[in-house]
Amino acid sequence: MQKFTNALLVILLAFYALSCNNDIPDTKKGNTVSRTVLVYMIATNNLSNYSYDDIAEMITGMAQVTTDGGNLLLYEVSYNSDPTLYAITGTNGTPEKQVIKTYPADIRSTTATRMAEVINDTRDYAPANSYGLVLWSHADGWVKAFEPEERTISRDTFKPLDFGIDYNEKMPITELAKVLPNNMF
Repeated sequence: MQKFTNALLVILLAFYALSCNNDIPDTKKGNTVSRTVLVYMIATNNLSNYSYDDIAEMITGMAQVTTDGGNLLLYEVSYNSDPTLYAITGTNGTPEKQVIKTYPADIRSTTATRMAEVINDTRDYAPANSYGLVLWSHADGWVKAFEPEERTISRDTFKPLDFGIDYNEKMPITELAKVLPNNMF
C-alpha cells in the first residue's frame, strides 16, 4: 500500500511539475509564470520517515524538467528543522532545494495563521497565472467506521474532517476551507 501511495504522489507531482521551469522568478521584476505548485508538507508525525524519500523524488524529478512556465515550492515542517519554504529546482540539470524563507516554530503548521502566511509567501515569491496545492500529511475521512449490521448511513455516521497532524494538532477542514483563497487552487 505504501508503494502505491508513494507512486501516486510521484505521478501527481510529475503532472503538476511538467510545466515547471528551473528558476524562481524575480518578483521585483513582476515576472509571472504559467503555474506554481505548492506542496504543503507536515511531517511532524509518524509519516516523517517518508518525507525524506518524497522530497528526494521531487528534487530528482525537477532535474528532468526542461519546459518553462512554472515553479515547484515545498513548505516543510519536520522534526529535524524549523518550518521552511523551499524552491525545488533543477537548474542546468542539477537538482537542488533552495531556502526561500524559514518560519518561527512557535506557530503550528495546522493553524490558519501559518497556512495563510505560506500561501501569501508563495504568491509573493512565485507569482503565476494558476496555482496547484498538494496537501502532504495525515487527514481524517468523513465517514466513521461502523458495524456490519448498520445498513444505513445517518448524520451520526459522519464526523468532523481534519487535515494534518503537527505534533498532535490538527486543522479542521472548515478552517482549511476558510484559509484557502477563493479560486486560487
